[in-house]
Amino acid sequence: MSTRRKLSKILTIAGNTLRLIFRGGAGIGTLFILILVGIFIFSAAKADEVLINEIRLRFRYSLYFSTTILSMATLWFSCVTVRKDIDGKQMHALVSFPISRVQIWIGKWLGIFTFASIALFCCILTSGLCALVFTMNWENKTEITEMLKSINPVYSICQPEGRSVEIKVDIAYSKLKATGKLPPNETETQIRKNLFLKFRREEQLLPAGTGRTWEFNLKKRPQGKSISFRYKFYTQRRKKLAGKWIVETPGKIERYEVKFNKYPYRIHTAEIPVSMIPKNNFTVSFIPITKKDIIFPGEEGLRVYYKTGTILGNATMMFFLFLLHLGTVVALGLTFGTVFTFSVATFVSLIFYFLGMGSSFFENIANNTMNSEEGTLHFFSNLFLCIGVWLTKGISPSPVIGPFSENLSVSAGLQSWLPELILYFLVVAIIGMIFLSRKELDRLH
Repeated sequence: MSTRRKLSKILTIAGNTLRLIFRGGAGIGTLFILILVGIFIFSAAKADEVLINEIRLRFRYSLYFSTTILSMATLWFSCVTVRKDIDGKQMHALVSFPISRVQIWIGKWLGIFTFASIALFCCILTSGLCALVFTMNWENKTEITEMLKSINPVYSICQPEGRSVEIKVDIAYSKLKATGKLPPNETETQIRKNLFLKFRREEQLLPAGTGRTWEFNLKKRPQGKSISFRYKFYTQRRKKLAGKWIVETPGKIERYEVKFNKYPYRIHTAEIPVSMIPKNNFTVSFIPITKKDIIFPGEEGLRVYYKTGTILGNATMMFFLFLLHLGTVVALGLTFGTVFTFSVATFVSLIFYFLGMGSSFFENIANNTMNSEEGTLHFFSNLFLCIGVWLTKGISPSPVIGPFSENLSVSAGLQSWLPELILYFLVVAIIGMIFLSRKELDRLH
């Protein structure tokens, strides 16, 4: 059978699946609900009455709630579609034609995925139109002008290079264990916690009169004429702190200095010319003038913001990255619908969905529970926790809505979660195809 005929059969099944979703009114009803939810949440949310903050918060909540419902609806459609075809004997009739079951599975997946793509576009369009209407009705025209200038450049964030605190804890714990110097009256969790607090304090605290140098490595070449170096610090007293920042590039004699005299507990910004960093890697050194103990908090103490794109390109990237999540949800629903009965498949789908929504919670529990003790029991307990975390993370929503609403590049962090998502999709899809291929569907009665 030629590739064109195979593709034609897959597209025919996909088209029939999509028509069936809309024929009964479920598709139109779902789109209507998603639009209403987006409008309602955008209208109900409220920030601090500053236009840019209002738009960001309302857009984020509106799109987050509507896409959450979309993910749940997509999982339900996927599960119900294949299960009804099996229970109603339509699948039995379909496999009697000269078409492989793998093609049937791919066609079903493509049809539901097309509906999910249309629904996602409606969600993004609804939130975007709400933001446009809200901006047009805003009374302060100066804020409108400032907001329009600030939303178009998309920024990427660069944090200081170096070993994370968690890695330092692992190395220190391994050394203590190898030398037999582990505290005898403390559990592994307590030891690791104490080491974490110790290293975190060393990383953030600068004793009075001491400076420090941090290394930065930009992932992309910045656009524009400057990059923004944002810093925040804490001191014991709320008085101004004087100092200077020195920006240097390896191999370049010239350096750039920025003097400051700022209050603590606030975010401050220093513009660094792009011409000062011909390469993407550079160092920033802090030289204190006022002699005080200083803390640069790890969460937002030192960050470099640099322009890397436009809002249109960022919106397109968000759309396609979230589609990857929905494609995985469709595959999972089809697999559940194939393996289990209708009631069991629906129940398991809902359980997996809610577990995926709380994947970060379970990941934190697993990290606090797992230990490095030797032995078969500890090995299997850690393996069980790792599998559980992997199962919940695979269906969790793509982390793109928050960064997009803050004008940050949604492609940041792709290296960490995108490979896991693709692997999860492939595993689930292969399992679904195998079960459908081996299912007894030859008898119509």
